[in-house]
Amino acid sequence: MRLLQRYRASKMNPLGPDFKRAPVCSIDLSGTELRFRNPAHEAPFSCEDPPDHLDIYKIDNFDIWPNNRGMTLILARTGWGFWDSLFGGDGMLGYVMMQMILQCRAPNNRQNDSLFNPNGLSRWVLDTCEQSWGSRNREMLEERDNYRNFSPERSLWKYPKQEKDFKKMTINGNQWLYYEAGQPVAETPKKIWCTAISDDHLLDVSFQAGGNLRSYFDPKHDIDSAVTKAMNEFVNNIYINFSPSAQEERDEYSAELAEQRSASERSKRRS
Repeated sequence: MRLLQRYRASKMNPLGPDFKRAPVCSIDLSGTELRFRNPAHEAPFSCEDPPDHLDIYKIDNFDIWPNNRGMTLILARTGWGFWDSLFGGDGMLGYVMMQMILQCRAPNNRQNDSLFNPNGLSRWVLDTCEQSWGSRNREMLEERDNYRNFSPERSLWKYPKQEKDFKKMTINGNQWLYYEAGQPVAETPKKIWCTAISDDHLLDVSFQAGGNLRSYFDPKHDIDSAVTKAMNEFVNNIYINFSPSAQEERDEYSAELAEQRSASERSKRRS
């Protein structure tokens, strides 16, 4: 079937992954089921297959951050090619790498709101962005004399610094944040979707695209439209069935937010 599809591909309409026919991957995250479609790995980088199950409350499964504020583990890493016509074409025109990670707040850093609380989720992501890319920028500025052709406008990382820098969306019943991060000197930014799966756990799905032996934005082809379609298809096929305890946490904050909205409306009517 892929060979037949390659006949219809072209530089302006490259063939990407087929999510409709891709196998469904399911991961048991301590009772919370994470499902997504997982096309075969094609990109010219290493991949990491997802586990069948994982104890997300076992600290030894995570890599602890240097600042001891959180932990990370990689759930999956894969990538897909975007192909020119089978006959007379240039083969793989470009690719996108997908990395799915799980973040966890450290036990000594759980005084903040639940990640199911939209405000708590935004604050956590803003804080981790500042700790990651903000610290890289500070290091680069301190060592700017060691970099050739250093330019703050092109070399420093761009990342969310306030809540309005996020795009908020609902996907399959779950609230997600979307944002981009990258250096202007790089050809494409990293594109990231994230959502809470417990009070203290965050699912982070990031994509990094590139051209294969060519410029990604060369007007002779249209890799970007195919990559954008593939990223959206992948994220739109992510389903989360929460464990009873995670669902209880989620419902608790949903009820709390509903009460806050109701109280705000009553206050407006009285005024």
